[in-house]
Amino acid sequence: MATYVATNVQNFPDPNPDFNTRLLVRATLSSSVVDGGAMISAWSGVAATFAEAVDTSRSASGSDTTTTVAGPGAIPVRAGGLAYAVTMSNGVVGLAGPAGFTNVTTMGDASMKADGEYAAQATAGSVDPRWTWFFNSPGSPRTWLATVLALNQAGQVQPQAAATQLAFTVQPSNATAGSTISPPVQVAARDGAGNTDATFSGTITVALGTNPSGGTLSGTRSVAAVNGVASFSNLSIDRAGSGYTLTATATGLTGATSASFTITAPPPPPPPPAGGIVWDTMSSALGQHNNFFIKGFNPRSPRPGDAIVVTVFWVGSGANIVDSVTDHLARPDFPPVGNRYHLVEYVSSDNISMATYVATNVQGYPYPTAPNVDVLAVRANLSRVAFGGIMMAAWSGVAGDFAQAVDTSMSRSGFGAASAEALVGPGAMPVNAGALAYAVTASRAQASRFPPQGFGNLLTMGVAPPDSFSMQTEADSAVQASGGSVNPQWRWFFQNDPTCTTTTPCTWLASVLALNPGAAPPPPPPPPPPPTVDAAQSGVVASPTTITAGSGTSTITVTARDASGNPVSGVNVVLSATGSGNTLTQPAGPTNASGVATGMLSSTVAGTKTVSATAGGVAITQTAAVTVTAGGVSASQSTVTASPTSITAGSGTSTITVTARDANGNPVSGATVTLSA
Repeated sequence: MATYVATNVQNFPDPNPDFNTRLLVRATLSSSVVDGGAMISAWSGVAATFAEAVDTSRSASGSDTTTTVAGPGAIPVRAGGLAYAVTMSNGVVGLAGPAGFTNVTTMGDASMKADGEYAAQATAGSVDPRWTWFFNSPGSPRTWLATVLALNQAGQVQPQAAATQLAFTVQPSNATAGSTISPPVQVAARDGAGNTDATFSGTITVALGTNPSGGTLSGTRSVAAVNGVASFSNLSIDRAGSGYTLTATATGLTGATSASFTITAPPPPPPPPAGGIVWDTMSSALGQHNNFFIKGFNPRSPRPGDAIVVTVFWVGSGANIVDSVTDHLARPDFPPVGNRYHLVEYVSSDNISMATYVATNVQGYPYPTAPNVDVLAVRANLSRVAFGGIMMAAWSGVAGDFAQAVDTSMSRSGFGAASAEALVGPGAMPVNAGALAYAVTASRAQASRFPPQGFGNLLTMGVAPPDSFSMQTEADSAVQASGGSVNPQWRWFFQNDPTCTTTTPCTWLASVLALNPGAAPPPPPPPPPPPTVDAAQSGVVASPTTITAGSGTSTITVTARDASGNPVSGVNVVLSATGSGNTLTQPAGPTNASGVATGMLSSTVAGTKTVSATAGGVAITQTAAVTVTAGGVSASQSTVTASPTSITAGSGTSTITVTARDANGNPVSGATVTLSA
């Protein structure tokens, strides 16, 4: 749909003199269309020039099979302005209009429906019209379109100031590492007064600002602004951390920094199977009509390393119309993942076909994620438009190499008539011990069936009139405990469908393939022995080399090296020192990546201390000398003695001996002594 605006319309009689003399609006198309129409409305009081009348508008589209909320997105509206909103769909169903809007008109026919709404804004702000479309078309998505524009009131439009700065209008939210930040981050170009400049259409780029964990920002990081706003819908960060910020830049504008946010580590993946092949997850969709079929593994993706089996069904026979099978992330732009899907079996007969593909050791997508977020989607790309669908299942424990995983497969087709049961199958084939047999069948008959004996049902799906085609499909599997053969046979009850007659029998198709288990992983090798510490290459260093008794501390650094001088990490170091009164603090842990471990030495006894070390049990040749000096003179520890203690007046002499010691009793040399009596 396309929306046009004319302002200050003139040159027609008003009021019109009669019913036949009226203003008509004509849309001139470049080519003919099957169906279409026009919705027109007129408004008084709108600014006379188009540039003044219309400055903001926005559109969006989407599709769904069930009830969905549709809208073009939010736009700013000036005080006194009018918001005009319109939607249409090829789903002719009920819908509910946007809250706060008044209906202009609703119209439709057998193939489309449209609805127009308006809302007059008393004050400046924004509008975000959202309709609810009540779709109910399983397997056949319906498309919706939506547009909103603002008409400004005459005389109320002031010239829009040009943008000078950026601002985050939707801040980044907390998210899991590797998953999309939701809702989408939005950055607006604003003028000096903080108003969004709806004329700005330049490119805005976001990047990591504060990066506490060395993370990488992925997704589309540069986006052209629409109505002054850039929306970043698929940003993600690969490492957990707290305090991340984003920055926004644009040429000529002052940049912005977001609020901080946290990226948490994803929960651990489920453990792999202890041994053998086990089913993991599956999904399917039938009733598609396009030149491709696509389905996501909702609600969660397969485990990385799984094997995925994909069977594509379609109406038509002849050559295989599947050009390729690819996988993608279920995001708006469906970015490719890149696993390779190999064609294993193709069978076709009487206007019905199916092809089965296998990918092994699938990788390259975020896992695990929140339910229905960034799930792996598989797409069958067709050479023409067709009716059909896709069925897919994933198993853990399958051999990672395709040539080792798949070595036997076969297919067959046939016919079933009314008033008869048919035992059908692709035939018998050999299967290795521990392998998985995957068997699938399809028919255009609306008939029930029994699964093959010894097989468990995986998926059953079908469509029937009044849908566009008729088809029933079923996939079954069985893991073989021992080597041998399998011969899957379904019992189709074609008598359930009166269209299956002897003259127009109903076609059946059947395929089977075997997936071999992967070899049990070998135990991890023992860690290599650490290099031998070399006594001569290693070293012991003290700093400082002189300390004061009772108060000083020397750091002892031991560096362990091998015979080539390379550092030896992870070895324990033990220190020792000569003399008495020592306190040795041993290293807190083994040597680090540089081969270094440190300890401490202090002592209360003066003298020269020789510090030695062993590293990894090897006595290091080098030692370190630490000189411990006495402290200051202690009054209580120092002594004064006289000899003799009695003398004759006028002729006797007594020798006075002063011994200066520090607080730890160490003799103090060089101190000046003054006597008094």
